Amino acid sequence: MNWLIHELYTRKDFALCKKLIDRQLTINYDKEFLYYTKGRILRDEDKPADAINCFQQAILANKKNSQNYKELAKTLFAMGRFKQALEVFLKAETLLERPDHEVYHHIGELFYRSFGQPKAGLAEAKEYLKQSIMCGKHVDSYKILAEIYIEEGDNLKAIEMIESCLQISQDDVALMTQIGILYLKINEYQRAFEKLLDAISIDDKCTTALLALGSILQAIWVAPLNFNALYNLGLILVTACLRHLNDPVNAYLSLEKSTMLPDAIKNPLIYLNFALYCYEIGKPDQSVSYLANFLEMTQHISVHREYLKMADRLNAALSSSVTTAGPGLLPTALPPTTAAIEAQHRVATASTSNNNEDGTALEDTATTSGIRNEGSSAATTSHGSHDGSDDAEGEETLDDESEHNKSE
Repeated sequence: MNWLIHELYTRKDFALCKKLIDRQLTINYDKEFLYYTKGRILRDEDKPADAINCFQQAILANKKNSQNYKELAKTLFAMGRFKQALEVFLKAETLLERPDHEVYHHIGELFYRSFGQPKAGLAEAKEYLKQSIMCGKHVDSYKILAEIYIEEGDNLKAIEMIESCLQISQDDVALMTQIGILYLKINEYQRAFEKLLDAISIDDKCTTALLALGSILQAIWVAPLNFNALYNLGLILVTACLRHLNDPVNAYLSLEKSTMLPDAIKNPLIYLNFALYCYEIGKPDQSVSYLANFLEMTQHISVHREYLKMADRLNAALSSSVTTAGPGLLPTALPPTTAAIEAQHRVATASTSNNNEDGTALEDTATTSGIRNEGSSAATTSHGSHDGSDDAEGEETLDDESEHNKSE
């Protein structure tokens, strides 16, 4: 009957499940599983005291099953009895037959909240949380690790943990805001703005993100001549300013310079911006190259879905323009792959070189013919006085040839 009880529990049919459990408890049956399942039902029904009694009965039936201890500890944790919960979790850890991320996570969290032994601190908390992460990607473990690293002043490690969280939960506004503020602290202003703008695009009433975004602009108003504030703002807006000032040459140089910075390999959006700008100013070959760099980097660095959609649209536009320019057909399926982009680049380069060769040949032909025309006109001008004699000599030569042919 265990299978039926388990099925009723998974279907959330708690009333029928409890009736079946109570009936089976009156006979000689597997009481450990019955008390274990009933305890989980009572905990879900917000009856923690009754759930604790059931888990204790399950432990009496089998003291070597770590799951019984774990569920009892989780119930104590939910009730706020943290010290008792830690003791039971540590007991469950000693009985584990294989790694359990829930046990490691709760022990790490309790050590971090200072509910453990006096000697246990952040070091042990980090070790348990890292073990939890090794068992699988769990957002809560990453969040607590990020908090620990922030307290230790290691913002880079904290950012790494939050980035891992965002790979699992991509629309978490609180995480986006937190990582944006951390980027501001380490002077990564471009990334900070990107994360904060992502947070606002999801929740435009997120006051924390709005305040963080306005902090740089507010610094400009408070101290208009403050070098740091102006420099921070300039790092973000220099290219946009140059574009609006109709200075495409310096805007191009600014974007090109950004790709040479040491941190450019960590920020794929630099290459996407450059690819878009190259396409805008009519340089499709360079646009293809930088778009390929962007797509290759996104295989290792997570970016927002809007940027991937923008890359898809740019790829489609480049594909159509290159197809019009040359005979080769490029794949337009989305999302594009790096191989497709490289193929597109080769076709674009080939078509451009063919066009250039044709143009050069036409120019050479025109130049040669022009020289010949000038030479003939010059000859006509210089020998203008001898036109009559030349014609007479030509006629005599033709007459001699005709008479010679007749004699033959």
